[in-house]
Amino acid sequence: MKPRDPLGVEVVFHADWWKKNSDLTFGEEFYFDPRVRVETERLMDSIIARRFPGMGLDVHRDTARPVVGPLHFACGYLLPSALGCEVMFPPDAPPEIVARNMTDDEVMSLEMPDLTETPLVKRTLAMMDELESRYGHVEGDLGWDGLQNTALYLRGQQLFIDYFENPALIDHLFNVIFETQLQFLDMIRSRTGTTSISINRDILKADPTLNVHSNCSLVMISPETYERFLLPFEKRLAERLAPYGIHHCGARMETKAGLFAEVDGLEYVDVGYGSDLAECRRLLPDVVFSTRLSPVALEHMTPDEVIVDVKRLVRSAGDPEMQVVCCINMTGAVPDCNVFAIKEALDIIRREG
Repeated sequence: MKPRDPLGVEVVFHADWWKKNSDLTFGEEFYFDPRVRVETERLMDSIIARRFPGMGLDVHRDTARPVVGPLHFACGYLLPSALGCEVMFPPDAPPEIVARNMTDDEVMSLEMPDLTETPLVKRTLAMMDELESRYGHVEGDLGWDGLQNTALYLRGQQLFIDYFENPALIDHLFNVIFETQLQFLDMIRSRTGTTSISINRDILKADPTLNVHSNCSLVMISPETYERFLLPFEKRLAERLAPYGIHHCGARMETKAGLFAEVDGLEYVDVGYGSDLAECRRLLPDVVFSTRLSPVALEHMTPDEVIVDVKRLVRSAGDPEMQVVCCINMTGAVPDCNVFAIKEALDIIRREG
């Protein structure tokens, strides 16, 4: 696969940025009220389009669209909620998931739920029905989290001990989450046609039909643990969800990139800032990279330093024609000039070839 917009860039701002730069709030109605859902996404798109013209961002100024889930927040709350976690919806932050810290017996008795009967999924489906009735279709998708991410919400930090002391529990827990993920994805993709725009907007620049599995917490385990417990499920997901991608927002992806290479059909990887991009490219020569910038570093850099950093990262990751670029969760401390500097750096790379 080659990205449809090589070196295309997408940015996502943290709730802190929206609080500083708008009057928008993100309470429960933002996720479940059809009118608020559409109007807030329209306003968010319009704010970004007006503030950052010429960036080539996939935003639609003053256009009301029946988008079923947040496109400007990174959040995966529905899967954990369907498996019993409480979810809180603060007005000035993404949803907060309360860990269940399940006991051994609770985990071993856990079964895949009927998602249509779980409270938050039921409310989401009702919202989707109303939007489809009003607009004739629905679009976008909802974050489906990741195996270990969701397992941590359910089991808590005991999960890391279970890897060594209770592998049977791990296998059961991951099987339940895996089957629940597939049920969820079938339910959403059958209506909107996509599954993962909400995980990283820059798949719009790569291939909107990608199915991207969130491995945010992989930095917390060794390659050996990943290989034993998670890689088999990664391979099973890839078999069912072509075209397939892996989201690895943490540093040092090179420690697991060789294992990712064993996943048949892998087309795309999110490569976290602080990874050895050259080594990742050596191990994954034919995969599209989402080359991630650091939202924290952008708070402190000058525009010239941003340009140098972007050029360093893209050059390290090899062929620019096999990359898209993103910076996710920038706060209000990031100056606008640094956002524009990202695009300037990419334009320089294009000119230089």
